[in-house]
Amino acid sequence: MPRKGPAPKRPLVVDPVYGSPVVTQLINKILLDGKKSTAEAIVYEALEGVRAKTDQDPVVVVLPASMWAMMPMFRTLLRSVSTSSATVGSP
Repeated sequence: MPRKGPAPKRPLVVDPVYGSPVVTQLINKILLDGKKSTAEAIVYEALEGVRAKTDQDPVVVVLPASMWAMMPMFRTLLRSVSTSSATVGSP
């Protein structure tokens, strides 16, 4: 932790193609080894495929469900069991 206090939260940049911060979150979650252009290509191609199949805005149709699917179902807590620690999931 820095001596000057915690680092400030940076605002999420709005996606230039769809104009949605949720698309930016999805791109950042898919991001691997700093290859942002590759992650953008994957997300944009998938969203265009959804648009072709459903003829609706993919940001409204798919993204809320996909963000819930990416979130962890449980959070893990450390509990002491006798002399050792155990990882326990809690909803």
